[in-house]
Amino acid sequence: MAAMLFPHLPDGPVAEFDPALLEASVEELMTVLAEVDPQRRLAAAALLAAHGNDAGRAVLQKAVQEDSTTYVSLEALRWLDDRECLPWARDILGRHLISPFVQAQAAALLVAVGEDADAEAGRGHLLARVTNRKRDDDRGLVIELLGEVGVAEALPALQAIAASAEDAFCGASFKALARLDPDWIRERISGLARDSEAEMDLRCDAIEALSILDDEAARAVLLEVAAGDDIAADLAQGLTED
Repeated sequence: MAAMLFPHLPDGPVAEFDPALLEASVEELMTVLAEVDPQRRLAAAALLAAHGNDAGRAVLQKAVQEDSTTYVSLEALRWLDDRECLPWARDILGRHLISPFVQAQAAALLVAVGEDADAEAGRGHLLARVTNRKRDDDRGLVIELLGEVGVAEALPALQAIAASAEDAFCGASFKALARLDPDWIRERISGLARDSEAEMDLRCDAIEALSILDDEAARAVLLEVAAGDDIAADLAQGLTED
């Protein structure tokens, strides 16, 4: 989850966070939260949210109103089920001149935390974006978010994407389906993870999807792959050690 805190968007990173903070403990992050540097404080607040700790909620609620940190703050506030941010998310979804990545995070927050019209607006945005091939730079993110917030209506579209090796976001659909329909995707990702001749990026996506399943059968495949000596093996080994 925390890896999404450092997105590299077309116009550059959302925030210049210190990647070393990804390995920090909750206690260490609480210390950083008290620092003066606003970027490090925001990073600590977001990572605490990934741990389910809301000590940085006020920092996130302030940062969500700054264009350069809206994306990160929306994601972290979604993890905290923050309802106070719903009006801000609604506003973002209604803007035209704004990053589609930021809009996707706003939509996901509306689905995860909102009710009725809010949740419906968020679902509608994500479902529309997942099928939009004319401007699809955000489709990978949208696909993963559909899985994270549990939009079951997306299943037919996600299954079609997973079945198409020509779709640039085929691998992203593996991770979404691992959450929404694990039985449907299990055989495909298990086979790809083991296939040393498969395209490496797709194979790594399959390995990450297996780690999302996180059951005995998936772990067995990961351990099998981890015994190899390539990039896929390194990834599988790291995921089985976490």
